[in-house]
Amino acid sequence: MTISVKRFFNDEYVNTASYDNLRKIASVVDGQKNAGRKILHTILEKNVKDEIKVSQLGSKVAEFTEYLHGSLDNVIVNLAQNFVGTNNIPMLVREGNFGTRFTQEASASRYIYTHGSAEFFKLFNKQDGAILQDQFFEGTKIEPRFFVPELPLLLVNGSEGVSFGFAQKILPRSPKTLIKLINDRLAGKKWKDKNIVPYYEGFGGTIEQGDSNNQWLIKGAIKRISITKVEITELPVGYDLRGYLDVLDTLEEKKHIQSYTDKSEDDKFKFEVVFQSKMLKEMTDDEVLSHLKLIKKVSENYTVVDEFNKIRVFNDVVEILNHYIDVKLDFLNKRKSYMLGKLQLDIDVDQSKYHFIEAIVKGKLVVNNRKKADVEADLSKMKNIITVEGGYDYLLNMNIMSLTTERMQRLADALKDKKSELATLQKTTVNDIWSETLAGFKF
Repeated sequence: MTISVKRFFNDEYVNTASYDNLRKIASVVDGQKNAGRKILHTILEKNVKDEIKVSQLGSKVAEFTEYLHGSLDNVIVNLAQNFVGTNNIPMLVREGNFGTRFTQEASASRYIYTHGSAEFFKLFNKQDGAILQDQFFEGTKIEPRFFVPELPLLLVNGSEGVSFGFAQKILPRSPKTLIKLINDRLAGKKWKDKNIVPYYEGFGGTIEQGDSNNQWLIKGAIKRISITKVEITELPVGYDLRGYLDVLDTLEEKKHIQSYTDKSEDDKFKFEVVFQSKMLKEMTDDEVLSHLKLIKKVSENYTVVDEFNKIRVFNDVVEILNHYIDVKLDFLNKRKSYMLGKLQLDIDVDQSKYHFIEAIVKGKLVVNNRKKADVEADLSKMKNIITVEGGYDYLLNMNIMSLTTERMQRLADALKDKKSELATLQKTTVNDIWSETLAGFKF
């Protein structure tokens, strides 16, 4: 079979490119690419809170979500890593070697263990499962199109990816700063800052604005010890120990420095560098940093996949945060409506059970030695009795030991609590719901 070049580009190429975007570009809503979302979905639905080998978890995810693209081990490791330059909030727990700042490569997946972290289960509300947009693959329900976590994880942990014609490069931001900004907007306050400085948990250097709005200078840190010697106490994010030793070796070979001593230990970088006589005295600190390759220029690219699975390009992080808040508030309204409906149904069902038992106890309804259809006909004429799924089986299947005055009292107590909960939820705004949730995070 042959197809024209035009048809190939309009059909096959476009479909392939669109799917590749979902795999390589993270969502503005939940901060995940396709593979990461499948992993988090499996952990949430299977309630994975006990240790499991990374290799076994990958197999479980592939089976549960119809993943078709090879091993998930590296994606799982990436979701768990917590050394400087990885996740500000890891989604998974680490048991074993998941890599360090000195040596970023993790041990083999069959030797390391993981499970959902406490923060993950706080960030992803399982009650949202009923309001998320379901997806199906060949008739099998898989992960939703996106989750709606309590924080904008795309900004919390950052993301990077390259796809067909698009690239994403978003640096991480401080969870504490993001929470404050969200609370300010919920309270109707205007944001003073027009840009949000990137943040890496545990990083001891500095991050400054570059030549443009989307460029940042990530700087290491030095301390002058003498007129010819400096101590390096921090490297820009991205270096491992071997990588920077190679830099120093090159500088020494080219006579740009006289010598160096590596004093790094316990995943903390520390080097003493000796300069040629008088050279150091004539240099500013920024010139020293540049000379030692300790300034890294990074330009962000604010390309995302939006809630409609379409590529969208924002101008800055503030736009991304505002968009995330809009989507989150919309889904909080959906969650509130769902919870109100569920509570009201629970109240109606409990009321039905109460009046059903009351009618039997007081002899107003006879069930024994009667046809089911006749009993149902009587129930249809009673006030405060509802059908569930089109019938009364939820009442007629009740255990005979439930048909007591004691059971009626328990139902009355439960009804009082649920009506109070309903009234409270009706009065609570979605802004208040979200603010209360955010108050539970301690970063």
